[in-house]
Amino acid sequence: MWKRGVHPDAGFIGRLGEQAVVTLGAKYGFPAETNDSLLARGDKGKDFEIWGTSVQVKTQCGRWDPFLIRRRDCRHRILPLVADVFVFCRTAGPPDVFILGWCLKRTVMQGGKAAPSPKRGAQWRNLELPLSHLETPQSMGQHLDNERRLTEC
Repeated sequence: MWKRGVHPDAGFIGRLGEQAVVTLGAKYGFPAETNDSLLARGDKGKDFEIWGTSVQVKTQCGRWDPFLIRRRDCRHRILPLVADVFVFCRTAGPPDVFILGWCLKRTVMQGGKAAPSPKRGAQWRNLELPLSHLETPQSMGQHLDNERRLTEC
């Protein structure tokens, strides 16, 4: 059975968040498509590529501030942040998912505080990112479009 994260249905919960980003993209005019395969070793830190910008969606089920991004493995090696943009979603359970906001990789790097994993027995460390560090979901489309225009020049 494929399992990740603290929630027993983490794979499914993550897919709900990814689908919320697809819906946001349709509303604000940026293309986002989910990868329908569940990968045994995860997605390697990115869920989408939108106009050349890699996006990682983090979805919580019933938890509150802060969001956690795994940053060090069991041997305390630093794990690279692969995505350019992080999108943060929350669900109290299917089918309702809310996009709380998004931020750039540098915001995660500068604003995240290292903390032990809440998963019992886990040896890795996470970056905790408070919700106050997030941009509004509506501004994400504009940012992605600006990035696309810069790369087209």
